[in-house]
Amino acid sequence: MALLRPAEERDLPAITRLSHDTLLLGRQGPLVFPSRELWGELFVAPYLRRGCCNRVAEEQGEILGYILGACSNLALTLYLLPRLPLLLLKLLLGCYG
Repeated sequence: MALLRPAEERDLPAITRLSHDTLLLGRQGPLVFPSRELWGELFVAPYLRRGCCNRVAEEQGEILGYILGACSNLALTLYLLPRLPLLLLKLLLGCYG
């Protein structure tokens, strides 16, 4: 049986994978958003690091599902804004595939 527990930083890769794999109405989204890593940096990490009520469902060490929430847009904005220049530079340098 799956254990529901608070999401942690170590869960970022698994949540990113699940989120990216199901971003298009439950279907894989690489054609819509090709870079899984950039997807994680833009749309998963801010919620995991500055959100609230974040949970993962884990069974035998594998993350099966997740819930990420934001109590405030301000917290997410303040997290993401200073990181955007580096993300853009990495994108231009081809670091995200």
